Amino acid sequence: MPRSHHEFLPRNHSVDYGHLDKSNWKDLDVEANLERLDPAIQPLLSLLREKGFTTFSSCSGGHSRDMRTRDGLSRHGEGYVAFSPPSRIVFKLFFALQEKDRRFDFHARVTVENEDQSSEQTVDSQLRWQLKHRYIAKRKYYDELFKDMMQIVEKLNSASEKDALLRTTFGPEASKAQRVLDRQQTRFGH
Repeated sequence: MPRSHHEFLPRNHSVDYGHLDKSNWKDLDVEANLERLDPAIQPLLSLLREKGFTTFSSCSGGHSRDMRTRDGLSRHGEGYVAFSPPSRIVFKLFFALQEKDRRFDFHARVTVENEDQSSEQTVDSQLRWQLKHRYIAKRKYYDELFKDMMQIVEKLNSASEKDALLRTTFGPEASKAQRVLDRQQTRFGH
């Protein structure tokens, strides 16, 4: 039986992401900006936008890379979608996907990060996924994952939870997190 070959997803952004990457912090209602995102997750990101969830950075994962590691295990490229203002949707997706898709490891979190300068901070929530090392990269695995994500999002009400998430996540520091959020939205023209 011939050995299976990896099937990688196309990439529309730089290998080094970050707030300076051209695909980040764009209005996705503008078609040219949507085309800067990885093709495999464009429909998901459009649906999230329609539902009122504001994404600012994403990667489909599943891109071509050196799969060899020191421990001999393959490490597939990680995919993610980041929301700002932070959204509880990352946790809704996390728990729903845990029940559906056993091929991937998932991580959901709310973060506050310093970027290039200490005055440049970002507050967001992120859902991350990575194909488990025992699987060979196949496009169909990612297609199934993104289809599952879209079905979950389609069932959700529109977004309206940013303030409650900041309060419950940051507690007495919520006003500081809100100031970071306000500064980053000004910085990126939102």
